[in-house]
Amino acid sequence: PDLWQWLKEVRCDEISRQFVMLLLLSAKRTGEVRFARHEWFSGSPSVVWETPAEHMKMGQPHRVPVSRQVATIVDNMKVLSGGDGLLFSKPNTKSGSVSENAALVLLKRFDASITGHGARASFKGWARSQSRFQKDAIEFALAHGLPPLEAAYMRLDLLEERRPMMQDWADFVTGDEGVPSLRAKVT
Repeated sequence: PDLWQWLKEVRCDEISRQFVMLLLLSAKRTGEVRFARHEWFSGSPSVVWETPAEHMKMGQPHRVPVSRQVATIVDNMKVLSGGDGLLFSKPNTKSGSVSENAALVLLKRFDASITGHGARASFKGWARSQSRFQKDAIEFALAHGLPPLEAAYMRLDLLEERRPMMQDWADFVTGDEGVPSLRAKVT
C-alpha cells in the first residue's frame, strides 16, 4: 500500500505509471504486461484478460480475472493509447511498447531493492498468508505449470475461484482507494 500511494503521487510518465500499476495488480510477468493488447481484455461485467500461448513463458494461454482496479487501468490506457493495438504503446521505440526498464527505474525510485519480479513474489506471499485460497489457484494466477501428473487431471484454470483472490489483492495493494481515472482529466 505504501508503494501504491507513492506511485499515485510521483511525477513520472503516465504510461510508465499505469504500466507499473498493472504489473503490481496482475501478478503477471513484465513481458506479459508490456506487450498486452487491448483486444485481450473482454467481457462485461466480468472482464477477463486472456494472453495467447505465444506470449506466455510456459507456452500455454493464460486467463486472468480482471479486478475493478485493473479495469480502470485498461480504460486509462484506452484514453492514452487510443484503444487498439498494444496497451502500453510507445510508437517511437524499437519494440513499439513501453520499455521494461521503465518499470524498473520507477520502482527503484521508491526503493532501490525492488524488482519487477518482486511484485509476483509479494502476491504469492500475500495469497498464501490469507489461508483461504487454494495453492492451485495461486499457482494458476502466476501462470505456473502444475507437476505433470496433476496437470494431466486438471482441466480447469480455476478462473472464477481466482476472481475474488485477484480482487482482494487489488484492494490490499491499493488500500481500497482504487485507481484514478484519466477519463475525468481528458473530458
